[in-house]
Amino acid sequence: MKKVLNITSAWYLAVGVAIGIVLPILLTLANANDVVKIGVSLFVVNVIYAIAVGVVVGKSNHSLIFVFFFPIIFAIGVLFHLFQSVMILFALIYLCLSLLTWGISKN
Repeated sequence: MKKVLNITSAWYLAVGVAIGIVLPILLTLANANDVVKIGVSLFVVNVIYAIAVGVVVGKSNHSLIFVFFFPIIFAIGVLFHLFQSVMILFALIYLCLSLLTWGISKN
């Protein structure tokens, strides 16, 4: 089993927190309306990041656990009311996207 607690995991956690928690806070502080917050954060940045994580983890043979970091961090952000509670479903979407791209990039 590969070592999980290292600098690589710190990078996955840091970027996951930046995109899953800090970005919604910054958009709220910038007084962005809900359409911009949801459009930019949920449909553009988060989807691209979820796909990128799957590709990077698959291509570099990192541990599969890194794919779960971002969806879990995003779900924690939803629980702290950064988005509406129905947005918890997006955590599952991001996990599915990451797992699909991980599987595709593995070969």
